[in-house]
Amino acid sequence: APSAKQAIQSAIKEVKKALPGAQLIEASPDYVGLTDMAEALGISRQAMRKHMLDDPRFPTAMHQGNPSLWHWVDVLMWAKAKWSDRIAPDWIEVAKVTRHLNLQQAAKKAGFKLSA
Repeated sequence: APSAKQAIQSAIKEVKKALPGAQLIEASPDYVGLTDMAEALGISRQAMRKHMLDDPRFPTAMHQGNPSLWHWVDVLMWAKAKWSDRIAPDWIEVAKVTRHLNLQQAAKKAGFKLSA
């Protein structure tokens, strides 16, 4: 597909065709922990934690706890500013699409409709 959005929409359509009644529960990658981030960025979990604690520009966790979770797109945007050579543009596009799909699902459950 020419874009991540079209590829994901096509995949959802094909699943619904093969499994009528199937519903999207959650799109991924959207939520990531420190270990996920570190593996994707090619650094140790300890180094990732150090960045989280020491860099004031590091994104705020969307869930603080055990484990803490971040939106992957926020981490990718931070990482792109820090290490532009480690972040493929399609990673950011996919992360934006999955975050939007999850926001749409949450809004739908709450009785709201988000625009495309």
